[in-house]
Amino acid sequence: MHELVRDVAIWIASDDKKAFSKGYGDEVKEWPAEDLFKKYTMISLRSCKMPILPEVPWECPELKLLILENKNVGNSQEIPSKFFEGMKELKVLDVTRFRIQSLPPSLQSLMHLHTLCLDQCELVDITLVGQLTNLKILSLIHSKVKELPKEIGQLTLLQSTKTCGRIESI
Repeated sequence: MHELVRDVAIWIASDDKKAFSKGYGDEVKEWPAEDLFKKYTMISLRSCKMPILPEVPWECPELKLLILENKNVGNSQEIPSKFFEGMKELKVLDVTRFRIQSLPPSLQSLMHLHTLCLDQCELVDITLVGQLTNLKILSLIHSKVKELPKEIGQLTLLQSTKTCGRIESI
């Protein structure tokens, strides 16, 4: 049901030219012009082919929802270290199936983030997540995380942690 609600929200925003959305089977050959990113409230790239993420951070002052789902499960796609710096208002981040080895330092700048989905990621260390003090939902389904770091204890607003049973210690 939550996917239906998300899809309707993306459709409404895209109808108003405030969303950039590509889905299953689509291909993003190049990123939109920089000035367009400033208007977006939602970016959804679900299981589509996309170019490498740019080293220069996207300036998205209005962005609330960002979905970057890697279609090519075998391909590694890194998130550049400064990538999230221009997304200060982001509330929902979903990087399902991104084969990232580590979280970029700029993740700490997402102080309004409520939901973080790291499902099926290669991550082992999620220490940086402890800096996201407004986080309410953390999803690690089918991720490689085996241990929740002590920094997770700083997330006093955390209401839900979804894992797949790989967690060996907290």
